[in-house]
Parts: sequence; C-alpha cells; structure tokens
Amino acid sequence: MIELPEWLIQKLAETDIEIRRICKSDVPQMQDMLDYVLSEKGKQIRPMMTFLCSKLTGKSPKVAELAAVVEICHVASLIHDDVIDDGEIRRGHDALQKKYGKEMAVYCGDYMIFAAISRTKLVNKLWYKSVFKKLEFMCNGEINQYYNQYNLKVNENDYIDYLKDKTAALFEIACLSGAREAKMNRSQLRSVENFANCFGIMFQLVDDMSDWISSQEAMKKKTQTDFINGYYTMPVIYALQNDHCYQVIEEIAKQSMNEKDLSEQNWERLYKTISQSGGFEYTYNKIKEYQRKAEQALSVFKTTE
Repeated sequence: MIELPEWLIQKLAETDIEIRRICKSDVPQMQDMLDYVLSEKGKQIRPMMTFLCSKLTGKSPKVAELAAVVEICHVASLIHDDVIDDGEIRRGHDALQKKYGKEMAVYCGDYMIFAAISRTKLVNKLWYKSVFKKLEFMCNGEINQYYNQYNLKVNENDYIDYLKDKTAALFEIACLSGAREAKMNRSQLRSVENFANCFGIMFQLVDDMSDWISSQEAMKKKTQTDFINGYYTMPVIYALQNDHCYQVIEEIAKQSMNEKDLSEQNWERLYKTISQSGGFEYTYNKIKEYQRKAEQALSVFKTTE
C-alpha cells in the first residue's frame, strides 16, 4: 500500500466530517442505516482524486464538501447495486440490504443522493449541474449492462463504452470538480477529463482481473454471480472471439443460467478456457495501455507531489 501524505489524510478526515454533516436524519431508523453504511470507509479513491486534481496547478482550493458529495453518490450507488445483485457483503460486513432489507436499503440510498443535492451550497456554482449530468451517464451505463445480459456477442468496443458511463463517469466527476475549483482553463480541464476517463476504465479492468484471480472465496463468489447473471467482463469477452472458446463458454453459460449456479467443475473449466485463450493476459495489457494513456493526459501539468 502507498503511504498517503499527511495533508491528504487530513483532507480525507475533513471530507468525512462533511459526509456526516450531509447524511443526517431526524428519523432514528434512517440515521441507524446511515451510521451503519458510513461506519466502514472504502478506499476513498474518488475523494482523493478530487483533492489531487485540485492541486495539479499548485493551488489549494477548499474542496472537502465536493469530495463528500462525490463519495456520498458513490456509496449510494453501491447500496443500490447490492439490492439489484442481492449482494451480501460490502466492505467486510453485511451489505445494507442484507441487514435492513431491500426496501430500506433503497430508501437509504435515495436519501443520501437527495441529501447530497439539497444540503450543499455547491448548487450555486455554475458548473455544478454537470456533476449530475455525469451521474445520468452512470445510470445509463447500468441500463446498458442490464440489456446486454447473456449477450455472448458483446464486443470490446461496446464494453469499453459501457465502462465509460458505468465506472469512468464518477471518476470524471471527482477529478473535474477539483479541477474546476482550481480555476483551470479549458485545455487543462480536457486533460483532466481525459485522465479521469482512462483511469476509470483502467480501474474497472483491474477489478475485472482481480475478481477472476483472487483466492478469496467472497471474490470468487462475486465472479460466479456475475457470470451466472450474464454479465461478461473483459477476460470473457476476449475469450469469446475464439470459436472453440465460444462454444465452451456458451455451454457453461446456458447450464449455469438454467441451474442458477456455477459448479466447481464448470468454474475450473471456464477459468482454464479463458486462460488458454489469452483473456487474462490481454486484459492485463489493456490495463497497462490505459495506464499509459492516463499518465500521458497528465503530462501537460508540471510534476508535483
């Protein structure tokens, strides 16, 4: 793990205070859920991006409230994802929907988003509505994923486009919010947006890989659930281009869909098929490609801490 600089640790602590201020309710049951879901912090990568991008030109604008809104929207989306996917574990604990029920979890996620809109002075900023325009893209990405369920013909370009909406959009919000508060010019803003887009795609591809290669049972179960539900990630998509692999994956997909389960034997067969096709190696190379693109996008800025 990278050791964070002290100033960033302090800024994340300020962000947590803002999150707690925004996520308040007079209804005890709602507050219980808010306290529960906020008790375990994630990696906080998105609010970090807000702070880091705000300092790219050497300025230090106050962006803790912005970072809080970004993280609240992210957490709310995870709550809703767990409801849709019937997720049981989130950040090492029972998912909100498992502990309180799906209905209550949906209400809590909605409440967090509405609170992020109404309890901030950021609405007075001319660019603030663009934040929620990007959130529209995120929702569209989820819809596109849903309507591509069980689509063995999905191609790489379609998948990357879907990632731009589903995952990269929130990184664009995080990075551009910090950049705009730093009063960057249009050219600099385009560079930050390009960086965020590439970083978001890279981030999701890393997630695609880690789901498949992780030895943790919870991660393995998540991959099984995604595959059973017809959500195919980059390693699978690449393997599907090979006719023989396509036949094997199609057979396993049909069987797992009918049985609503993926047997250990089929899991191992599927993993072996993807591995032999070069799907994992190809995905890793794509990760490196988008890493290079992200670094290149930042090359217009002077090197800073």
